[in-house]
Amino acid sequence: MSKYDPLHDFLTAAEGGEITLTLAQIEHLVPAIAPSASRDTRWWWNEDPSHSHCRSWGDADYTAHPDLPHRRVTFRPKSA
Repeated sequence: MSKYDPLHDFLTAAEGGEITLTLAQIEHLVPAIAPSASRDTRWWWNEDPSHSHCRSWGDADYTAHPDLPHRRVTFRPKSA
């Protein structure tokens, strides 16, 4: 079990559409999210399955596209 499972579950339940979440919404799903998630776009890198946070959206068939200046992340279906 990963602390990022709630994010995975949320994205899995979203039924495949593009989803934009604010960092506050993500922090609500994952209260102990790493502080670097809000300041370093590399944290949102999609090609690092060694990290559980990357697997949380990757295993839900999404890629993450951070817009940290606006404090949001858009998750796009991999098939799009």
